[in-house]
Amino acid sequence: MTGQDHDKSDQFSHSEGGSVPSTKRRHPEDSRAANPIEFASTGGPKVVRTQGDKSMARVVYILYFLGLVFNFFALVGFVIALSYRDQAQGTWVATHYQFQIRTFWIGAGIILAAFTVMAFGAILLGWMTLVFWLIWALARTLRGWKLLALGKPVPDPETFGW
Repeated sequence: MTGQDHDKSDQFSHSEGGSVPSTKRRHPEDSRAANPIEFASTGGPKVVRTQGDKSMARVVYILYFLGLVFNFFALVGFVIALSYRDQAQGTWVATHYQFQIRTFWIGAGIILAAFTVMAFGAILLGWMTLVFWLIWALARTLRGWKLLALGKPVPDPETFGW
């Protein structure tokens, strides 16, 4: 090595106990980019997840499609969405679980209202309510499925509409 090459401080670092090429050097701050840890205001690190596993959210949508005909499948999908909601917290997939859970509760309320109306003698109104529920649930499930396939969160998972 010549004297000219030895003086280039951008190629080698002598402060790290020897000649280390600059491409091999790491700054303590560089590990933050590779490891998604955010340092909370309390001083402790907390893991920040930017991506979620959308496979179980997809399963819930499939079960909701089946639940339009066989309601038991919607109940199974609801239980899965409840159990995976906490694991997805902090990711865009969490909005899908929230949307699915809300879809179940609103749908159950509409079905309960339809059968209550039928029990009081308004059969036609009850059937119209069930047809409304079917269209509403299908549209909502299709919208969630589409957003999940595109890798997008549900913009307003708390909404009644789709």
